[in-house]
Formats: sequence, C-alpha cells, structure tokens
Amino acid sequence: MAINRKAYLAGEVDSNTYYLAVADVIGREPLARIVRQIAPIDVLRVRLAADPHLNNIPLGRWDRHDAEVQHLVSRNGSAVMAVSWNGHLTPGTIYWSLSDSVCVLKAVACALVAA
Repeated sequence: MAINRKAYLAGEVDSNTYYLAVADVIGREPLARIVRQIAPIDVLRVRLAADPHLNNIPLGRWDRHDAEVQHLVSRNGSAVMAVSWNGHLTPGTIYWSLSDSVCVLKAVACALVAA
C-alpha cells in the first residue's frame, strides 16, 4: 500500500506513519535538529510517556518553527507533494499548512525518542 494523504485520510495508515513518510522526503535529520531545539530528547521522552501526542509541549513551541519546516519543504516541494497529495492537485503548487509542520515535527520527535 502506498503511504500518501489519501491513505491517511481513509484510515489505512496512522498519522505517525504518514508524517514520518513525509519527513523522510523532506529530510529527517534537518527536522530532527529543529525538534532538538523545541526540547531535548530526555524531555521529549518524559513528555511522550505522559502524552502520546506531545500536547503537553506548548503549541507555540512547535509553531515557531513553521518557517524553517516550510523552507525545507520548498527545497523538495514536488517530491513532498507527491507523497502528501499523491498528484491530485495543481502541479507545481505546494500545499503545506502550519498544522502539517507541527505534525511532521511531532512524528520526528516520537521517532527520536523511540531510537
């Protein structure tokens, strides 16, 4: 099965799997550097144990890094859109939201803790 937004919205893949696939296309290491600015791994581990969605880290801390994430997305926009939208939208257009940035950062944070 392909991992794309259609499969995610249909419930065929969970959000973590979907956003990690997107993170792999964006570049997981630059995203991991951003996550480490939000919170050190030991803090992430404690917060993740208390809340699997990391909602116990203020949303503003994730939001502040949207421009950095969008810059990374724009470097490889067509590949990111191929995963996230599976070619169903206007070619050459990047559809990315603040919530996409937060979700991809949280997925990378979970992966860092699990590693």
